[in-house]
Amino acid sequence: NVSAAQVTFKFAKEEKVNRVILQEYIPLGQRVTSFVIEYLQNGKWMAVNAHEETSTIGYKRIVRFDTVK
Repeated sequence: NVSAAQVTFKFAKEEKVNRVILQEYIPLGQRVTSFVIEYLQNGKWMAVNAHEETSTIGYKRIVRFDTVK
């Protein structure tokens, strides 16, 4: 009955990131229908500029986006 979730990563120091690998637990079926990847900039959450639609994930998905710190 979970309809929303979030995951937050905290790095020890500022890092440049431009890809995220996501996976779903397939035995439960493909359940993610949309998602947003955000980063914290000057105390405000900003969505990354993904180069593709952020809808389904499936078994494994690599999402590429403009580099952020």
